[in-house]
Amino acid sequence: MSSLALLSIGFVSLLVGLALAQQTTLTPVGTPLPPPQGPFINISATPFEASQPVSKAFISYSIESSSFPYFTGNVTSPNAFSLTLLENIGNLTGTKPYIRVGGKPQDLAVYDGSQTAAMIETVDPATLSIGPSYFDSFKTWPDTKFIYGFNLAKSTTNKAQKQLLASVPKACQALGQSKLLYWELGNEPDLYKTSGARSSTWNEAKYAREWRTLASDIQNAMLEACPELARDRLYQFIAPSFAGTTNSLDPVKVFQKGLNDDKDISEISMHHTVDTTASNHPAIISSFSKLLPLKSQLLSQNLPFTLVSSFASATNSDTFASALLTLDATLYAASQNITRLHQHLSTDHPSSLWQPLTTSLSPKGTRAPYYAHIAAASTLGNLTPGNVQIAHIASKTLNDTDAAYAVYSAGKLVRIMVINLLDYSPSSNSSSPAPARPKTRYNLALPKSCAGIGIVNRLTASGSQAVTGVTWNGMSFNWEIEGGKGKILGNTTRNEWIAVGSNGVVFLDVVASGAALVKVNC
Repeated sequence: MSSLALLSIGFVSLLVGLALAQQTTLTPVGTPLPPPQGPFINISATPFEASQPVSKAFISYSIESSSFPYFTGNVTSPNAFSLTLLENIGNLTGTKPYIRVGGKPQDLAVYDGSQTAAMIETVDPATLSIGPSYFDSFKTWPDTKFIYGFNLAKSTTNKAQKQLLASVPKACQALGQSKLLYWELGNEPDLYKTSGARSSTWNEAKYAREWRTLASDIQNAMLEACPELARDRLYQFIAPSFAGTTNSLDPVKVFQKGLNDDKDISEISMHHTVDTTASNHPAIISSFSKLLPLKSQLLSQNLPFTLVSSFASATNSDTFASALLTLDATLYAASQNITRLHQHLSTDHPSSLWQPLTTSLSPKGTRAPYYAHIAAASTLGNLTPGNVQIAHIASKTLNDTDAAYAVYSAGKLVRIMVINLLDYSPSSNSSSPAPARPKTRYNLALPKSCAGIGIVNRLTASGSQAVTGVTWNGMSFNWEIEGGKGKILGNTTRNEWIAVGSNGVVFLDVVASGAALVKVNC
């Protein structure tokens, strides 16, 4: 017997052992496969059309200032559930998600040094007062980097500026070098004129001048309390944090007017939205259609390009359909060299990936779109070596409801993710049996070096409108099941075997409203 045959037998024996250890459902590899149907997708052996290496902590979060203490808890009662969900992502990618603290409440927040409560919020009118203990929330999540946002919208009077500067020592002392990633000044200032926060004559030059002046004042306030953080190398911002590209301020012009003349901006930050009412791949591509040209226009700034992403509306935002769109948007952003994608979170809003505590409006729990981040993190894998690249597969044979991505590690093909966005919504009110669930056969043409056996992990739910019962590779991350740590469920399919032919072809079936990750050894 040849040494190659012995190696093949050894490899298969190893897979069998792993399968038995992991409760794997085996797809018989010797069974003749039916003829090819559906899309035929050619996947390159090398990452010549792939992204640059994906940044560590690519999957990150943005939390509204008024929700932040609820997500974190405090020193005496930390929110272990939220921390567990962050650690799940970090365990897959090698780095815990970075946390931006900001959003609309950022530009409402007023500091009161005499306030004993961490936070006092009113809805009508919308106000947010934070006290010294607010910053204790940063101490509850170990090994976590933060971006903290200061209020620009209300800092137009001497009194307001003094209140802001009084908060600087508390913020910098709570973060320190170990927790600070960057600062932020203002949330979506390109909407200030329409919201009434600035006059109709406010323009790019005035914004840039105001931003630079206040950023300098914050640095001076930091010099006394945290001199090590006030050094130019560490005193860095993300900006301009605009809502879009065509509002009242032009993101290109603000840099032309000197926004970064002091060289204290480390990343360009813009905001991105996903329409959860349009379940198709072109809609995901369209959501980036203005941001990617802007990224190219700002290449001269030689800065990374980061996005804060949210859903355009609450409609369908907590459903499995939204999870599939989130998975697609996350991987597409990575394939387009976005440095980091911060998914926006808030309490009592269905678009948040989890609800950190039970309130009168929402029960504590993990929502379907969180599973998209588990699937995306599994697709990308460990990002800390800095050698993972991802390619968006733009095959002419794919339909509008199909999306596919190839992931390379150290230049070698290792994983393929296929997403079937075709809607499947069995009615829960009908007395008749649910219709048979459609599935699509994807014919993946891999390099011949991948021949052998692949392993499939699936993102599943009962249908597109499901808000419960979601699993990734047979695992649940629900709060009710071991606090969201991830538990293998009984009677679920995990780590399926799939044949990779000697010609490199794989026949992969994916149900409507489903996704599958194929791991290969090429």
